[in-house]
Amino acid sequence: MDEIENGNNFLYVFDRRHDGKSGPEKVYIDESYSFPDFVEEVCTKFPVEDDEDFVICTTGRNPLKEENFEKLVQPGDSVYLLRTITQPLQAPVSEKIEFQPHYDTLIKSGMYEYYASEGHANPLPFAFAELIDNALAATRNNDGPRIINLSIHYDEHSNNHCVCVYDNGKGMNSRQLNNWAIYRLSKFNRQERDTTSKESSDRTKLRSNGDADPSVIPKSLNSDISWFGVGGKQAVFFIGSSTRVISKTKHSCDVHEFTMSMADFIRKELKKEAIFSGYIRNRKTTDCSHIENWEKVTKRLIQTEKDDESFTRIVVTDIKPEHLLYMRSGFDGWTKQLAHIYHYYIHGPEGNTVMSRERKNVGALDVQIHVNWFEQGKIKKSVELGKIDDDLESRYIRSCMDTFEFVYIGSDKVSKCEGVIRYHPFLYDKETNPTLSIDTSEMDDGGEPAQVIRNTRSLIECFWNGRLIPYTFIEGFEWCRPSKKVLTIPSECFMRITGCLFTNDKFQVSTNKLTFIDLDARLRDPRGVFYRTILGQTQRTPSIQRAFMEWMRDCHEKFDKQIKFLKYEKTKTKSIGNGKSVVWSVYNAIEWDGRIFRKGEMIRTQRTNPIISGTIKSFLLAGDLKGDVYAVGGEIEMIQEPSKIYGGIKTYAITKIDRTSSDADVQRIIQEEENRLPARIRIEWPEGNEIVDGFISTSQVAIGAMKLTILNRRNEKIDKLPAAAGHRRKLHMRQQLLSVDPKNQKKTSITSHTTQHGKTWPYWFKRIDAAKDSGQYEIHLQVILAENGSDSLQNERLPSHVIRFTVETSSVPTKFAMGLLPSTLRIGVPFDFPLTLQNSDNTPARWPSANKPKPLINARQLNLSYQKAKVDGDQVILKNVLAEGTVHTLQGKDFQTTIRLPGIKGFQEMQTLRIRLFPGLPSRIALAAFGDEVYEYKSKENKVLRVENGSEMKMTIVCLDYMENITCEDKLVAVCKMTGLPALPNIHCDLSQTGRGVLSHRFQVKKKGGKDKKKDEKDRTYPIKMVIKMHDKKNIPPLELDLILEPSTQIQSLEIFYPDPLNGGTLVKIKKGHDLYCESGALLRNLSFVIYDEAKRPVVIDNTCALRMKVNWVAASAVDLYEQGKLPDCPVPTSVSEVKFCQVSLSGSNRSIAISFNLKATPGMPASMRVTHSVKEVRLGVFTTDPIYVNLQDSYGNVLEVNQRHIPLLKVEGESLDDTQIKKTIQGNRIAIENLQFNEGPLGTRAVTIRYQALFAERFMLQLCAGTPVTVGLTDRSQIDEGGNFVQILSGDRMSDPIKVQLFDGWGNACNMKGISVLLGKDHGIKLTPAAPTVKTNAEGIASFPLLTVTAKCGTYYVQPRALFERVYIEGPKLAFSVLPNNDKAVKIQVSPSEQFSIQAGSSCLPEFTVDLLSEEGSNITSPAHVCMVYWTGGARKDIPGHATWKHSFSESGHLMFGNVEPPRIACHYSIIFCTVASKTSKAPTLISDRVVLQVTPGIPTNLVPEDDPGTPTVSNSTQTANRTIIKCMKLRLKDANGNNTYFTNDDGTRRSGYIEVTIQPPKNNLKSVTVPQFESKTTSLRLPMTSDGVATIQNVILSENSPGADGSEYVLHCEISSSGSDNPLTSVGRIDPYMLKFIFCNDAKKQAEITKLQSKRDNIIKGCEKYKNAINISDQLKNQLNNNLKEQRERKKEVLAVLDISTPINRIEIRRLTIESQRRLESISNRSTRQCKLQDYNEKDVLGKIGHLAKIKDPNVARLISWTMAGDMDCIVTKTTEKAQELNRTFQGYQQVLPLDTVRRQKGHWDKPLPRVDRTPAGNPRYARGLLIVVKHTTDVQEVFKMLLGDTIVMDDLESANAYRKQVIQYGPCPTILTLDGNRVRSTGKFGGKQNLCPPMERLNAVFGEPQSEDYGHEDNRLEKLKELVHIMDEEERTIEEMEDGFPQQTVDKNKNEFEEMKVALRKCDTQLEIIAGSQK
Repeated sequence: MDEIENGNNFLYVFDRRHDGKSGPEKVYIDESYSFPDFVEEVCTKFPVEDDEDFVICTTGRNPLKEENFEKLVQPGDSVYLLRTITQPLQAPVSEKIEFQPHYDTLIKSGMYEYYASEGHANPLPFAFAELIDNALAATRNNDGPRIINLSIHYDEHSNNHCVCVYDNGKGMNSRQLNNWAIYRLSKFNRQERDTTSKESSDRTKLRSNGDADPSVIPKSLNSDISWFGVGGKQAVFFIGSSTRVISKTKHSCDVHEFTMSMADFIRKELKKEAIFSGYIRNRKTTDCSHIENWEKVTKRLIQTEKDDESFTRIVVTDIKPEHLLYMRSGFDGWTKQLAHIYHYYIHGPEGNTVMSRERKNVGALDVQIHVNWFEQGKIKKSVELGKIDDDLESRYIRSCMDTFEFVYIGSDKVSKCEGVIRYHPFLYDKETNPTLSIDTSEMDDGGEPAQVIRNTRSLIECFWNGRLIPYTFIEGFEWCRPSKKVLTIPSECFMRITGCLFTNDKFQVSTNKLTFIDLDARLRDPRGVFYRTILGQTQRTPSIQRAFMEWMRDCHEKFDKQIKFLKYEKTKTKSIGNGKSVVWSVYNAIEWDGRIFRKGEMIRTQRTNPIISGTIKSFLLAGDLKGDVYAVGGEIEMIQEPSKIYGGIKTYAITKIDRTSSDADVQRIIQEEENRLPARIRIEWPEGNEIVDGFISTSQVAIGAMKLTILNRRNEKIDKLPAAAGHRRKLHMRQQLLSVDPKNQKKTSITSHTTQHGKTWPYWFKRIDAAKDSGQYEIHLQVILAENGSDSLQNERLPSHVIRFTVETSSVPTKFAMGLLPSTLRIGVPFDFPLTLQNSDNTPARWPSANKPKPLINARQLNLSYQKAKVDGDQVILKNVLAEGTVHTLQGKDFQTTIRLPGIKGFQEMQTLRIRLFPGLPSRIALAAFGDEVYEYKSKENKVLRVENGSEMKMTIVCLDYMENITCEDKLVAVCKMTGLPALPNIHCDLSQTGRGVLSHRFQVKKKGGKDKKKDEKDRTYPIKMVIKMHDKKNIPPLELDLILEPSTQIQSLEIFYPDPLNGGTLVKIKKGHDLYCESGALLRNLSFVIYDEAKRPVVIDNTCALRMKVNWVAASAVDLYEQGKLPDCPVPTSVSEVKFCQVSLSGSNRSIAISFNLKATPGMPASMRVTHSVKEVRLGVFTTDPIYVNLQDSYGNVLEVNQRHIPLLKVEGESLDDTQIKKTIQGNRIAIENLQFNEGPLGTRAVTIRYQALFAERFMLQLCAGTPVTVGLTDRSQIDEGGNFVQILSGDRMSDPIKVQLFDGWGNACNMKGISVLLGKDHGIKLTPAAPTVKTNAEGIASFPLLTVTAKCGTYYVQPRALFERVYIEGPKLAFSVLPNNDKAVKIQVSPSEQFSIQAGSSCLPEFTVDLLSEEGSNITSPAHVCMVYWTGGARKDIPGHATWKHSFSESGHLMFGNVEPPRIACHYSIIFCTVASKTSKAPTLISDRVVLQVTPGIPTNLVPEDDPGTPTVSNSTQTANRTIIKCMKLRLKDANGNNTYFTNDDGTRRSGYIEVTIQPPKNNLKSVTVPQFESKTTSLRLPMTSDGVATIQNVILSENSPGADGSEYVLHCEISSSGSDNPLTSVGRIDPYMLKFIFCNDAKKQAEITKLQSKRDNIIKGCEKYKNAINISDQLKNQLNNNLKEQRERKKEVLAVLDISTPINRIEIRRLTIESQRRLESISNRSTRQCKLQDYNEKDVLGKIGHLAKIKDPNVARLISWTMAGDMDCIVTKTTEKAQELNRTFQGYQQVLPLDTVRRQKGHWDKPLPRVDRTPAGNPRYARGLLIVVKHTTDVQEVFKMLLGDTIVMDDLESANAYRKQVIQYGPCPTILTLDGNRVRSTGKFGGKQNLCPPMERLNAVFGEPQSEDYGHEDNRLEKLKELVHIMDEEERTIEEMEDGFPQQTVDKNKNEFEEMKVALRKCDTQLEIIAGSQK
């Protein structure tokens, strides 16, 4: 198969039509070979009869046809030649394959690749899983059950153990088996060419099922888990060291078998063979003839193939010993682990449930995985994974009570995870979560639980495409972790959850499927979304966390059974509101967490607000239950302690019990709370008068002020009851003074006060003087509750204190004292006057009951009286004392009052007291003042009040008591209601403070309209009724007043008058804002005015009033005129557009009056005109389309309003102007003149005059242009003649000059019309290249066609230009061409010989070829040409391949001979062509000949060569055949001198066979030795056949037992062509070198083994020597290279320093300084003011920019000239493509110029072409304008743009030189446009002068090309780059020196050399040992 490795194009065809076992025949193919050619070649190679039926197919039994031939086969493939497609193979076929690892081996080499990670004991089950993955993928389209068998065959006697994985899937053909063998060839990179139609349909089905939308397949159970092309190979070589893959596809007759082993790899490496190559054996079913006898298991497995329609079987042998023990002892453990991995494939999406066992699970896949353990061929253990019920996943499913299902959608919308979280409740006394209840006894070697042990984490297992990924766990999500916000779920509940996550294939896993790569990171992506799934439907929940927590709470409450309720008591009903109730069972005890809680125990709560202590009252459990039961929770009723503070019954969930607190702790906490209760009262007497308990007084007792403090048991001050939360009950203090009757034991309360504690004051009671009478008294102090005044707390009395005392006094009064009077005494308001009686001891005494008291009371200026005198105890009270008098102030008045109390002897009967009296209660309202007038408010006379309109009314009112005193009181508000006019408001004033108030209001009565306006305004008055009341004071009568509202005398209005000239000067009133119209520039005279008051009475204008007058049209004040009622004259504006604002104002004290009007001008008489138009050009004989407008103006330029009378007064005059067609109309405010037409006269500027009568006229200029085009002519008739004169041109030549046509009007004038389409018609026989396009005329009316290449047969042809104007064609002249034959151009290459021929490899040269280059006439061309001969291997191609061979030659006259060309050495088909090229080195053909086919056949045989090098065999004289075998199988081929496979031929050229003689000979140095070993046939020679293909197969060359031979001698197996017989082939070919194979002969196997060992050692030493030799050579080469690099770097450094002009050594610091200086200078140069293009550039993808920014010009004059010339193109945007240009055109809505670059015609070498030819050196320095452009970007493309836009425009110094230069140029050809630096332009037509040819100043140009940076900038920039380059060179130099110092340490070099010498010594030693063992000397 060397040809495959060498890349030759061969197919290997196996003929299996009959029973033959012949090898393959090579059939050559290339791209030129079609399928019929291939079939013909096959029929040639093999004897196929004409009428014989046969089929050629691939090894996958896919028939080859013409339509699939190129698709199914590639060079190196093997194919069958069969009778029928279903014919069984008559003999096995070994198909050689290559399984070189895919390049992903390197690309993905960083991925996780190891099994034994994360501390797992033995990952063998994961290796099994890799093989089961492949089986699942293969069976996923099965119609029936998917059977997978894993069988382990254990043979203790022979140690031939093996593992076999079998599946009944689709199987693999040979191509697929080859793909399986390639490491890292993933399913995405496989290219399966050899597929049958059935397999294709299966693959379609696979795509439709396996690659379906993941949402359709539950839990992604798509069986698509064989991806990477890695796992199977890794698993095989992890389990053992050799594997055999056997597979058969459905409907196939063949079984494909492939073997690879570690030993085979090692063997190939030692022999330097291709490691990754092997053979696929294609055989019949049950054919095990190739299997060794010791492989009994494999034979037995093969013999079972007949019952399988399709299958795959992987047999792993050489099992590693460490795995055998684990597979045997841990069988149950690792099978459970496999059941866990494939749980959902086995049981279906719902897992191992009752439904799955009954096959009712929706989506069940009918996967049956069997595991069998065989010993000595008998089954010892067998298990089906589907029947394992105690794998971890099954335990998860059975122990869970509820599930929470969800789905995760990634941010890419295709990544999907389905998830399920299970809840395993706590039942009674244990956890049901398998991972929390694992018994350590289960964790044996191989036990599954070892991988899932965990303590405090709840983990979620991860599945990929339904298959467990065992090393990846998710520790929950953010939304399923304990939350501080959710405290109702115990934390241990979160340890009761497990879960599974099912991902689709959008998540990446490691190639061994042990870990996820990106799962955790992608699940944390905030853009992903979690949804809950209920009954398979996705629910959009606002918060998945809330839904999960609610699910957790429900699970905990429903399923957890962790509390035992004991001692059932009763059942009760508890109301829950809304008329509903719940039944509760009452228990007296519970058992929880090993502790019993009983009724009456003290407990404490947790996680409550507040945390409380209490006594258990009962336990409640919902429902009507009896006896002891388990539950997840319930409620507890408890009495809150201390009961003195709380005492209420609280109900909490049982989970709120603090199980960590003991009884002692609770008692201590309760006692601490009780110590905070109030215990006693502490009394202080801060003001004296202390009363002690038991005190006896002989006089009345004054009880002093008390300061009280409440103390608790800690002696702490308190004012509130203690509480655990924020609400605390406040405490108040109550004081009672009681009088005690000792006889009746009755206590009478005298006083009772309650006080509270504040933030800044204590409990305080004021002094009490109530204990005056004799008797017993008690003072009671009691702490009470603030909310209800209770003196007890939970039936326990709060602290109190009692003080008892006695009063004993005398009872005869001797004097009296004034008692307490009310704080406010008012006139007329009764009050009580108490008099207190006292005895001589100043103690209270009683008035004798014998007489009644008659007090007397009087005061000065005050009348006092009382109703009666009443005796009340020790007091005499004067009831209803009434005071009458005058009090002038609200602050009151003091009166000296005397009181007498006669009636008792010796009684002090008079007392004097000063009392203060205030005014009495309000009695009435009075008017005190109106405006400035003051009224006697005591007078009740009703007066009429008057007020002017517009003035403010102020009215003062007072409030009087019944004694006429001004008085006040709270909320004393007066309201005045007015009537008489509409909409009068109510006015208010407040008298609460002073008793006096002001009512004010400004009357503003407006004039009435309508009929009321005619009323005499002089008598306009309004009576108004005013009623003043006190708000909410009905006892105070209202005050009614009459008010008269009179007209105001103030100035109210101003009127202005002007004389109306149309009414004889009658005065007309000017309205406010009125517009007055007067002739522009005139004066408005005789203005007057009148001023009126409100009653419309004229007001006299005095000097004061005149001074307040102002007008805005004069600066000075005209007081004299104002006093006369006149105004100054007002000038009228001169412009009608101007509006003059005129205002007359009169300022006053109360208001200002102003009146304004607008003065506008009207136009005067016509005095001039203004002509406007947009007509620039008028075509001869054509009416103007745009009108000319005429505006008439007055002397001030105001436009008059025209009418019909103005039209006849206008006349239009002009030379040759046809005035009969002129049309004049009125449009708006102007006259439009249309239809101007000039009928004759020269072209150019024409003057047009418009006259208005004889008064004035206006003249304007029009440009008269040529008329509409009617003819087409040539611009230069001398170049191409019309009519009879013919232009002669060679066929294939380009015209010397382009065809240019001009449009002409009817008068023969050239029409300068741009954009007219011009076509070029031609005869049918002529071809123009490029195809004559449609061109547009330029601004001068010229259309220029490009230079055209004319191709035609000899003859005369015509072309005719035609212009398309307004849909009418204008025919041009016919142009005649006489086409002559071109003998200088070749159109065909003629080669002789031109037919297929063949030569033998090794020939001296190819036959001589005759090549003729033929012209159009068929004769040889006369011009020289470069001709090449090109040949390559293969057939015809569209282009010449890169490996082709080129032979160059040169032809002077179109005829040459190709001879002496060395032929190819390799035997195959070749293609030869001859072609012309442009130059000697060019390989771009311009003309190609027809292909000539060359067949190179092999040469005569010269030697015999083996296909594979067998090495140096060692044999021994042994009884075992293997030790005596020299050659097991070897093929010898005949080769020619060039290495081609060859054969013997007869005289007629047919092939012939032969024979090979194989003999054993002694070596050359011992030819006389007679002891020669013998073959197995007891002979010394063998005669073997050689086929007609020159191939001899040598098989089983074995020495005979006890063969003679010298022990340790070296012999030669001599193979040569047999020369005996009549048909000796050597007679025709001469000598053929034999093949000689050396081998070593030993007498015994032991010596053979020693020699073999030494030979192997010798080979290793030789390899080591080569390794060290190569390393030393490479080290020397690298060292030399580094020295050369260092030398080169120093030379470059020297050159850079020379450029920088630095001669002294320099360091990095100095370079840094120079760099900074250079940067500063560069920045300074950049900041200089330079000319910039003002256009805004446009930068975008596929856009070059605007033309104004694509180049720069240094000279400002040149920049001005070129910018002016290209003014219309400066803002044009240049795009790369037409598509981009169209896009911009749409974007800018057609308003932006665009130029696509792909429409610009490119011209090579056109940029720098020479100037037009002249006779002598011209003056004026002519140069091309484009050469002065400095292109700044996209140089090549931009140059093409400017070449097209500027053309050949020339720049010169002045106009005179330009004209002189033009005269010289036109003698030889056309002259382009010339621009002169003095601003002139000479057009290509010779025209110059006029404004249009004069360049304006630069400031008037819209855009100018920018200025490039100066030369200083370039110099400095270059210097900066050189400094940077110097730094880079120094860095490279330092790195090179560092590499030389560190990369080649002398110690390492010396070590390598010493080891090399040691290995050479070892090699010599090994050779010596071999010589000694062999028994001879070299």
